Amino acid sequence: MANQFLALSLFLMLLSFFIVMNAVSGYEKTKTQPVMKSLSLAFSNKEIVEDHGPSEEPTMMMNLGKGDTLSKIEGLFDGHIANFTAKRNRLGTIMHVRLPVLAFKRAIEMPQLQSKDDSKLSNLADESFLQTLVTLLRAEENNLPYRMDMILETSYQPDVISEETQSRMRSDLTRVSGFASRLENYGMPQQYISAGLQFGETGYVSLYFKRYEHYSPLEKKHNDEQKSESSSEVPL
Repeated sequence: MANQFLALSLFLMLLSFFIVMNAVSGYEKTKTQPVMKSLSLAFSNKEIVEDHGPSEEPTMMMNLGKGDTLSKIEGLFDGHIANFTAKRNRLGTIMHVRLPVLAFKRAIEMPQLQSKDDSKLSNLADESFLQTLVTLLRAEENNLPYRMDMILETSYQPDVISEETQSRMRSDLTRVSGFASRLENYGMPQQYISAGLQFGETGYVSLYFKRYEHYSPLEKKHNDEQKSESSSEVPL
């Protein structure tokens, strides 16, 4: 009987001890985060996302989190053009958008409306698509511009010139060049755009978006000369 009372006394003492410890203990979030992350990593197979707090300078990971330029361009087409397809290459660096040429023409060549004061032209639909597209391609915020190659599909082989296709080719080149001129008028640098023809399904245009890489023949020649000079030096 005495042993039972002794065991009960010890149990009550331990219970009182933990009650008092819990009453005087505090909770610090900064100290519990490593423990909670460790437990989550141990009992689940999910990847733990580190929270390093806000950063004053934008980083590449922050920009990707908001959506890269190609994703924004795809979203722009999705919001304004119904019938289009968008595919990326394996690395995700080049995006191919294929759509009816009439839908693309309507998107970038909407007829403008006269403003109330008759002093300038304005068109909200035109501004929302064309100006946004030019802004995304120029990418002045992160200095990572993109170029757009416009390829008009034709029912004939553009590389085979004949009397029958000569007038059609001239008309198609004028048409796709007009699209490029429209973009240039809205501030798109000429070196960011190209236009051409390819054999395919009549009535469709293919747009290829990829990072713009500056190329200068003079810089390339200078770099090649430096490489040749360094390779010709004989080590002592």
